Amino acid sequence: MSAAIKIAGLAVGNSRVSADGTTYRIKQDVSQDQHLEGLPLGTIGGTQVLHNFPLDGEYELQAKLYRTNLNIVRGLESPHQVEFSVDGYRVHLATIGGTEDLESLFEKPTDTGDAVEARLRVRVPVKAGPHAVTVTFLQESQVAGPGRLQGYLRSSVDNFDWSGQPHIQTLTINGPFGATGPGDTPSRKRIFACQPESSRAELTCARQILSTIARRAYRQPTTDEDLKEILSFYEEGHEHGGFEAGIQSALQRILVSPQFLFRMERDPAPGVVHAISDIELASRLSFFLWSSIPDDTLLQLAVDGKLKRPAVLEQQVQRMLEDPRSKALVDNFAGQWLRLRNVRNVAPNSDLFPDFDDNLRQSFQRETEMLFESILREDRSVLDLMTADYTFVNERLARHYGIPGIYGSQFRRVAIEDPERRGLLGQGSFLAVTSHAERTSPVLRGKWVLENILGLPVPPPPPNVPPLKERANGEKPRTMRQQMAEHRANPVCASCHKVMDSIGFALENFDAVGAWRDEDADARIDASGELADGTHVDGVMELRQALIRKPDLFVGTMTEKLLTYALGRGIDYHDMPAVRAIVRDAARNDYKFSIIIRGVIQSAPFQMRMASGD
Repeated sequence: MSAAIKIAGLAVGNSRVSADGTTYRIKQDVSQDQHLEGLPLGTIGGTQVLHNFPLDGEYELQAKLYRTNLNIVRGLESPHQVEFSVDGYRVHLATIGGTEDLESLFEKPTDTGDAVEARLRVRVPVKAGPHAVTVTFLQESQVAGPGRLQGYLRSSVDNFDWSGQPHIQTLTINGPFGATGPGDTPSRKRIFACQPESSRAELTCARQILSTIARRAYRQPTTDEDLKEILSFYEEGHEHGGFEAGIQSALQRILVSPQFLFRMERDPAPGVVHAISDIELASRLSFFLWSSIPDDTLLQLAVDGKLKRPAVLEQQVQRMLEDPRSKALVDNFAGQWLRLRNVRNVAPNSDLFPDFDDNLRQSFQRETEMLFESILREDRSVLDLMTADYTFVNERLARHYGIPGIYGSQFRRVAIEDPERRGLLGQGSFLAVTSHAERTSPVLRGKWVLENILGLPVPPPPPNVPPLKERANGEKPRTMRQQMAEHRANPVCASCHKVMDSIGFALENFDAVGAWRDEDADARIDASGELADGTHVDGVMELRQALIRKPDLFVGTMTEKLLTYALGRGIDYHDMPAVRAIVRDAARNDYKFSIIIRGVIQSAPFQMRMASGD
């Protein structure tokens, strides 16, 4: 209910909305001494947000800066210019730092910080609707950081250093003040397909608007009974606030309807296996490929009973895959299957990995997403996820991987010269997510490969599994292999570790943040081992070859994951003949991504349904 009230008010433009504030926070470990992708050229640091302004009016933009543990604003020893812009147009330019601010900082650190941040506040008129709001530093204000024995890539190493480049911590947008109306927003253009010329025409216009919205929201034709219920809310809202208030009230009702909130598929009788309807197929298609509702074209074909025709279905799948909305497969399917969403939680020990920052964390995720999307868009073999001789990097990620000649924040496609880096097994997203804060984890890496590449479930660990033994004071550091050998001496642990550890050890040349290394604990890394089928591997290249030697294993696992995602449920033995048929068909077509997607859509589990019994 709360969400429906807020969304309907934003969509229609509720003129009675009160001033409110939204705060956007930047992570403390974002390095802000360099240009950030998406921000204007000639700037460094800062942030850009897409904010939905509810009404035409004035809004206050307020930036705040990171402070040390003693509440001292960082980076005031030199002057810096801070620019605020809306949709690329500058609305405010403030200067902070310099001799005067620095002298005042040492006398009254808190008062000076507050006075500096007061300059980073501006009230500006903004039209209603979504706008890109940016706060950043002009690049010409950048100065060399203080001299250190160790120069880190990360510009915010700790909370004690008051010098260097200032860092923006938050951007708050308050308002509206002195609102003048709802404006001409994209949502209002979408909603108000008609405007009543008189009070007599209001109900007719309302029926047209609300029937169209309900048809899209419910993903099926609107019945007279549906519309009658919705119009009762329109009339109540109209009575208190007029035509637009009535539309807003009716929209709230639509947004809390079970027909909107749930994807309903009706069964003819319990226990009966039956084909889903064209309208139900339209929803399955759109939520699978777009993570959203069917568009008008898809829905109309379903209403006309044409969507199941093979030629029509093929044409619609092709259209949907070419549509930018199909990026939802990257964001949601790849995010779930490859656990890319966990990258945001990677937090290595900053004492052991002082160069690691949020810029690198974001780059890890972006690299894998772009590789996945390139295979989808170019309709390449899905085996390229394991073997691709190219990747996508910006300067920050290239420096981490040791790739020369890459400059700037923009990602670009590059050839991989180092074969160890090919495919998913050489990417920082996978390697960092499967590590601990202080060290690598052959167990987590082996488990990830077994579950996501080979489709072999790993049983949960038995209770009371002892952790790795910590090194005593004065004891010589031990390699991960030595520590795991001691751990496997426990017979309770040995059986599962035998399956997982050899896979993880083959990846041990990658440290906890995915950087290449040749030694661990002053000893050369031994990346050899024997897989469960007896295959001997030594290092990531031999492991990769062993994993794709039988490509149907990897493709079958991906197909299972994709079918699970498409159906929104777990799959069981009833679904496996369909999975095997999709893999066989893909094998005849070089395992192309589109063949697997079409196989899922044409499969019986996707187009059929068995009604639940009583």
